[in-house]
Amino acid sequence: METTIKKPSWFKGTVGEENEVVKNPFTGESIELNPLEVAIYDFTMGSNVVAEQLDRTFTQTANLNDLNPNAQKHWEDVRRGIGWFRVNNPKAYMVLLD
Repeated sequence: METTIKKPSWFKGTVGEENEVVKNPFTGESIELNPLEVAIYDFTMGSNVVAEQLDRTFTQTANLNDLNPNAQKHWEDVRRGIGWFRVNNPKAYMVLLD
């Protein structure tokens, strides 16, 4: 029996209708995700890209004065997505986000 995972209240994105195979760009390992998992994975990875871009200077200098305050919300979204996968699909977390 398949259990239905509810969309978390913090996730405001759209959810598709098809399962997708998602590949870890670093390891090449892949896993099939349901539509909600795909949406949250894409949201998490997109948030990570935005946060890294906003904090680019900090990542180069490691000077706390170079942190971009606008990046904080995006880092929080990354943590939410990762945490969601840890609870709802630990295998996908290990394959894609660990």
